[in-house]
Amino acid sequence: MSVIKDIEIMRKRGLSYSEIAQRIGGKATKDSVQKLFTRANAGVDKGSAKLYTPSAAKRKVVKTAVQKSKESVSSNTDPYTWLLKTPAKREVVSGDKEFVGLTIGYFDIETTFSMWSRFLCGSVADQFGNVQTVSTKTHPGRGVIDDSKAVAAYAELISKFDILVSWNGKLFDVPRINARLAFHGLPLLYPRMHIDAMYLAKGSMFNIGRKSLANAEAFFEAKNGKTMLSPRIWDKADHGDDEQFETIVEHCEADVLVLREIFGHLKAGVATIHR
Repeated sequence: MSVIKDIEIMRKRGLSYSEIAQRIGGKATKDSVQKLFTRANAGVDKGSAKLYTPSAAKRKVVKTAVQKSKESVSSNTDPYTWLLKTPAKREVVSGDKEFVGLTIGYFDIETTFSMWSRFLCGSVADQFGNVQTVSTKTHPGRGVIDDSKAVAAYAELISKFDILVSWNGKLFDVPRINARLAFHGLPLLYPRMHIDAMYLAKGSMFNIGRKSLANAEAFFEAKNGKTMLSPRIWDKADHGDDEQFETIVEHCEADVLVLREIFGHLKAGVATIHR
């Protein structure tokens, strides 16, 4: 006698689905018994005898790259018994370890000390702490004051990140970059998402005192440290002193690492991300 017939008889005797599942035993559950009974009363079992012949009950096992199923329904079994079986577990296929999340770039620039300041260098650290730097030394222009190639290369570099994090970048870094790009007739920088960590540190979520990155470094006792430089170093770097220029580059690279570390303390205050 088929499983369906057994269920129908027990239902006529007034047994509940739970009681029927207990009597059938095995992998039967209340839900699977009720599903079998509902299908039978809907005409699947009674009105479609030709459709559910023993030969039609054979089910083809589809072989996939994830798993080859070892279970199949035999030709001499009831066509509904597969519903009482526990589904085979899928094997978890490990990926190729490639990072697929949103990329984050912690960026900072250094410019000349003047009203119409020029781009000297810019650094960006990714979420893993890898630092890249672009400067007028790595991308020299046609003359000493030509920063067109350097600022264009830096804008292209940081625009590849999904999220940019800065310290006063919304009022200083991005506007200064775009001013130089516009001066040279180059496409402007439009960050997709930009978090200015300075407003997190001194806003509605946190108040750590002064707005400077140096104060944030001291407040959170950061492992990375800023370098304090005299304005004269910028003057010398801007007028051909290669040693002082390298000092400016090191200062810029230190800033993005400090920024990355400080953001680790402030990120809990990020609710929304805008341009």
